[in-house]
Amino acid sequence: PRIAVLGLEVTSAVDVRTTELAHDLTEGMRARARLGSGPYAYAPSSERELIDEKLIKQCDNEAPSCMAEIGKELDADVIVYGKLDKEDKVVRLSLHLLDVNKKAKLNRTSVTVPIGASKDEVKVAARKAYEELAGASAAGGA
Repeated sequence: PRIAVLGLEVTSAVDVRTTELAHDLTEGMRARARLGSGPYAYAPSSERELIDEKLIKQCDNEAPSCMAEIGKELDADVIVYGKLDKEDKVVRLSLHLLDVNKKAKLNRTSVTVPIGASKDEVKVAARKAYEELAGASAAGGA
């Protein structure tokens, strides 16, 4: 099965650092997905942004039926999507893994990253978040 990792949507006050963290976390998860070890292969056309795809598909929210349409467009069997919220000195990343064909969420996780995290710390957080989503899904028989 193929997986797409959509760019994270910043839902709190948008500033340079929060935007950088959203980008770096997204790229970290995509890099982990490209490795191909685990239950999923990386969908080649999947490097899109959640906010853009929601606008194109006219999704007011992230209802599974609408997110599944985005996944079909990307030729993916499952998609990772989520939001990043700034809370004081940290950002909270809320992620979901959705089965495109079943239009059902397979897993979700939440990760907290300090605003001042180094590039390496961000890569570790992104890899951990991806593995929690994809690994737990695979163990659950998805």
